Parts: sequence; C-alpha cells; structure tokens
Amino acid sequence: MAGGQGLAINGFTSAAIRVFDVTNANAVQEIAGAVAKRDDGYSVTFSLPSAGQRDLLAITDERIAKPAAIRQTRASQWRTPAHAADLIILTPKDLAASVASLVKARTAQGLHVEVADVDEIYNEFNFGGKSPQAIRERDFLQYARASWQTPPRFVLLVGDASIDPKNYLGQGDWDLMPTRMIDTSNMETASDDWFVDFDGDDVPDLAIGRLPARTSAEAALMINKIVGYDQADGSSSVMLVADNNNGFDFESASRQLSQLLPASLRVDRSTAGASMRRRRGSNCSTASIAARSWSII
Repeated sequence: MAGGQGLAINGFTSAAIRVFDVTNANAVQEIAGAVAKRDDGYSVTFSLPSAGQRDLLAITDERIAKPAAIRQTRASQWRTPAHAADLIILTPKDLAASVASLVKARTAQGLHVEVADVDEIYNEFNFGGKSPQAIRERDFLQYARASWQTPPRFVLLVGDASIDPKNYLGQGDWDLMPTRMIDTSNMETASDDWFVDFDGDDVPDLAIGRLPARTSAEAALMINKIVGYDQADGSSSVMLVADNNNGFDFESASRQLSQLLPASLRVDRSTAGASMRRRRGSNCSTASIAARSWSII
C-alpha cells in the first residue's frame, strides 16, 4: 500500500479504539484515527504512515491488559563499593520487617548484615525486570563479592519460589524470591546454589540458604526458631542420615563424618541401605517400613 492511503476497520463494540503500527517491534508507532458509530458497532479510519506492507494492531482500551500492581520505589545505591556485609539478606519488601530479630542476633555475633529489597536489586541491575539473573553473577551478588569493602560470605533468601513464576497453572502467585531452574542428568530442578556459583564449576562460592516463607507470619515463625535454637543449650546428640549406596558410598561418608564429631556427642545413624536390608529380611509391608523410615528421619 502507498503511504498516506486511507484504511478503515470496523466491527468494534467500543468507541475507545487505538491503532498501532507494529511492523518494527522495536519502534512501535500509534496511528491517529477517526472513530465513527455504525449500525453494527464502531469503525476507525486512518492513513498509513508509510508505503509497503505494514503490520497493524487495532484494539479497544478494554482489551489492553492492566498491571497487577503499581508501587512506588525509592532510590537505592547497591551498586557502590561503600557497602560492607558478611551476610546479605535478600527479601521482598513485604517480608523485610520479619527479619529484624535475625539481623539483631547475627549482629550480636559480630557479623555485618545488610538487608536488600529484591525490587531495588531488579531496578538497579535489571532495569526493573524480575529475573534470577539480576541477583546473580554479572549483577548484584557478583558485584558485591568483587567490589564491596567487606565482601559477603553468607547469603540468605527470604521468600518462597515457584517453578511457575507467571502462575500459568493457577496455583498461586508465590514466586516472591525467584530461584533458578537447572538441567540435571535426570530432570530439571531448582537450584539456589546457582546464584553464588560465579565460576560455573557447580560448586557455590558463598554459603547460601533460603527461608521459603509466603507471609510475614511464616517468616517470623522460621526466624524465631533459628534465634531460639542459637540461644538454647547445645544438643547432646546428632543424627546422621545416609542415602542408599547408588553410585556413591553414602554410608561410608556418614561413618567418616561421625569420626569428626566431638566425643561428647551421642551419634545416631539411619541409612536407606539398612532399611532396604530390613525390608528384604522381614514380612513387613512396604507401607509400614516407609512409615518407620520417615519417623526415624
């Protein structure tokens, strides 16, 4: 079609019609048009901005998706070497207040602690886009490790993650603190170690953990247990649980670990191999053996 040629599109049920030239997805242009009432609804008439084949999108306002939420963010400065932290706590803003008692406890132990709102990390390191990449390597944690006055040694993620971050399955929007899905020899699985595996050798370069809370109440419950455990008397026993020896001698590794523990501790061991041997040597049902195994663990 020639540039400036008129074109009309009808069949709309609303007068709030907008037309876009989307031929170049990186330079979308809105085209001004005249809307008219017709017997069968509404139509829009406009002129093509330029010659040649064009891809056009004509849509009414009610079909345009609305944002789930609009929140104001504050200016932050995480990309600066002025920070010093042994422990970084990454959390959504809604859960941030719940970590106060943990920050106090770790500070009392001599650690420098920084609490980062994950939305601020997205803003500074990924143009506001939610992405595990913004948290990891060439971005926030990698920068903190390489550039901060005191580089972090520990990372705590506060907030649940989901294998369905866009909630396509309709099970709930619980991807509060994203994880990374990685390929393994048998399946795809979630890995938080990926966030701190900066050299790609499949070994984390920082100690990392997660509190998979969905609400402030859940986060507070988990943190109260951690702080309470630190303040309680030391345990007099330890349990070592080893998997079945399939490709690796887990039972031997468990025995080696027990030799490194203080002699004052009572060591209890449970192994999957022993459970399987008991199963073969008895007439117990699979269900009863499984129940006993779970109760031991």
